[in-house]
Amino acid sequence: MHAETDLAELVHDLVQGGWLSSGATWVIEQFNASWHGLGWSTFVEAIGSSKRRYRGIDHVHHTEQFCLTDSLDGELLVLSGDISARRQRWCFHSNLCFHLQGVPLDPEPYTHLAELVGDEGPIHWRPTANVP
Repeated sequence: MHAETDLAELVHDLVQGGWLSSGATWVIEQFNASWHGLGWSTFVEAIGSSKRRYRGIDHVHHTEQFCLTDSLDGELLVLSGDISARRQRWCFHSNLCFHLQGVPLDPEPYTHLAELVGDEGPIHWRPTANVP
């Protein structure tokens, strides 16, 4: 993912694949300001409206951070990263992570998603600690 438009396209792909719902929650942080919302579509709108969001802010840091989360069928999806606050709106340090209740019997959907986002490395399955 390299540009703001790539991020929006990834979100749309996640929705089309059934990975994101209208109940997704998000936050965007910029120096001493933050924006929160509900729904993947409002996230895409907020990412694309940085000029409007920056009105009234005294200091704009060179990057803003985002985090989009959703929980479907016991799976937690977390998409996070940085976006340049400059005119080009480059995305970098982005991370797409799933927290599952176990290792899926059919890893193909995850493999396909990894290919879609350009992840060339192998998918890592690692157990998380059980919380009582």
